[in-house]
Amino acid sequence: MMVNYAKLTESRLPPMLSSLSYLHALAGHLNTQVVGKRISEFIQFLMAAYVLHGPGNVHVIGFGTGAHIAGIAGRLLQERTGNLVGRITGLDPSLHFPARRFRLTQSNANFVDVSYTGLAKLGNLANAIGFRTGHVQFYVNGGDIQPNCQNFALFIDPFCSHTAATYYFAKSIKVRDVKACPCSRLECRGNIFQRLTRFRNLKPQDCIGYITYGQSVPSW
Repeated sequence: MMVNYAKLTESRLPPMLSSLSYLHALAGHLNTQVVGKRISEFIQFLMAAYVLHGPGNVHVIGFGTGAHIAGIAGRLLQERTGNLVGRITGLDPSLHFPARRFRLTQSNANFVDVSYTGLAKLGNLANAIGFRTGHVQFYVNGGDIQPNCQNFALFIDPFCSHTAATYYFAKSIKVRDVKACPCSRLECRGNIFQRLTRFRNLKPQDCIGYITYGQSVPSW
């Protein structure tokens, strides 16, 4: 099932700028609670109608602001029923308010996985100040500028890399053996920019073991 909340987060800016603009993010976050509440209510409706035996087999996927909406839906469902959804996947979560009630956290589901493709600096900053988003966090191609987006104009680059998260995850549904390289202690040291530089320079031969990326991540 797909939730279209576009009317609540519309921006008057051009499409390539709107999803990353401050005004867009602000408008979106003012309405995330409303959308998350409706999603949690719909899951409860399905449970009451015996379409779902419980939320444990529910997988909520959110892109950008939608990642935080998914987190809000999971939190509200737990508050109302005492049960967590099985899994939440956050695809390149947008800049968020620091309040836990308005953002995705690993407490919103039994398992939370996050993929960064264009906003990794924001994700690393959140982790640095104690706002870890997921149980597992993937930094695809370093989590910043994606290879196929480097030849675009400067103002399109972030939009291209940001939306790439949806394509990578879709591929992981079709191709179930997409591999990711675990972060070693050395690679995870240092500040945000030092870590991103190490991730970008990783070669396949540098990895010690692999884990599966995306839909088939082992913890799910």
